[in-house]
Amino acid sequence: MSNEKLKNNKIALSGFMLGIISIPLFFVGAIPIIGLLTSIIGIFTFKKEKQKNRWMAISGIILCFILTIINSHSTVAIKILILLE
Repeated sequence: MSNEKLKNNKIALSGFMLGIISIPLFFVGAIPIIGLLTSIIGIFTFKKEKQKNRWMAISGIILCFILTIINSHSTVAIKILILLE
């Protein structure tokens, strides 16, 4: 291993932060979707030799995927309630 310090993957970090921000703002549909895409890009651009914190991209994918599913189900439920009125 070299003496060079490993750097954070900024794209993975962004996806993780969007995943965290999505928790209280899951009803804003664009945030989890953008976070999911950013995390996926972050995991594909990750360079093991030069970067650290791959777990951020993985966590961002998991968080954003779950919140996207919750958002889509709540949107469908609201539309059904509106139609039933």
